[in-house]
Amino acid sequence: MSIGREDRKTTGRAADQVRSAAREFDLGDPEELVEQWAHDQYGEPATDPRLEFMTDLMCVQSRDLVVYQVAPNATSREDPKVYLADVVGIRHPDA
Repeated sequence: MSIGREDRKTTGRAADQVRSAAREFDLGDPEELVEQWAHDQYGEPATDPRLEFMTDLMCVQSRDLVVYQVAPNATSREDPKVYLADVVGIRHPDA
């Protein structure tokens, strides 16, 4: 088990939440705020920590190993059967 890093992106669920908050609280241009959120002061991608597990000598993010309550056999949050993202376990012996 380890902690890895993942670059923030200007697309996806987290970026959409930044846009939504910008509109809701009238914080300014949503796209500009997303750019600021996704990059550090030097223009490099900002990163977020992610839990990882070692599988076959490779780090695999825990989100790729989760077991969802509503669809235990689904392997991705994007699976149409996963309408509720409650996690009940992780498919890894060290979890």
